[in-house]
Amino acid sequence: MNKYNNIIVEKVAIGECGLDSTSSFSFELQLTLFKMQLRLAAQLNLPVVLHGRGIESFNLMFNELKLHLNPTHRIHWHCINPKSDLNVITAFLNYFKNSYIGLNCSIFSHDDLESQTLFHKWLVSVENIIYKIIL
Repeated sequence: MNKYNNIIVEKVAIGECGLDSTSSFSFELQLTLFKMQLRLAAQLNLPVVLHGRGIESFNLMFNELKLHLNPTHRIHWHCINPKSDLNVITAFLNYFKNSYIGLNCSIFSHDDLESQTLFHKWLVSVENIIYKIIL
């Protein structure tokens, strides 16, 4: 281990963090840790990488973001797909001006054709969305 003592560790972001309704950890514990991570990101002025799973997670995460971070904070909410709360994601993009969303192949892997259609309509309806997407 001594050979690693001189390595400089640079923090580039806080995360991946968020709330996951499928986790074995309680929602209360997840929320406590999420708040701590957001306070740390604000204190160190580090970007935040988010992940939310479960439709009930999105609004709660957005509210916590607004409580702990200023509207210019850099945030990447990754893995947005047809099962995401798109109303919350739209509000998130409008509120946090330096925010981005991540899309991956999960946007195509849902069998629910109605959700797929709504997601595609949402993508083309959000103004300047192309500048807010990370692939």
